[in-house]
Amino acid sequence: MTDIDLDRIEALTNAATDGPWVAHPDGLVWTEQPRIGDPVSGSTEIADAEFIAVTRTAVPVLLVIAEAARYVVGDRRCVEGDCDHAGEVDDNAADDAPCPLVETRYATAAELLAVISLLMSTDGDELGDDEEIPVGEIRRVLAEAVTR
Repeated sequence: MTDIDLDRIEALTNAATDGPWVAHPDGLVWTEQPRIGDPVSGSTEIADAEFIAVTRTAVPVLLVIAEAARYVVGDRRCVEGDCDHAGEVDDNAADDAPCPLVETRYATAAELLAVISLLMSTDGDELGDDEEIPVGEIRRVLAEAVTR
């Protein structure tokens, strides 16, 4: 999959006309709030216009989901900056240099779905604030999701 520039998408989203947008049967896309001037976008195909209209509210939500899906992989000491791996790799590394063994990445859809299933109790309700999932169980489920 090609890397997605989330910062650029966010900038484009913030610069676009406020939404929500509405697709009209003529293929034009307008803001839901009346405004004077041109439509937000136009298309000769109503399906294209509907797609364009829904992106105005869907993209900000997808950006939040993408940011939430990013997580840090690494030993707790490395993540918290309490290791000296940077100094071991580079003698000139600053004392506060990040650990080169820590990886920040985005969860795959399979990993997210696997973890979501852990967050639900057997009756389908979300876990309560006082309920805990062992970290080892989360790691096991993630490992299984990666190998599928």
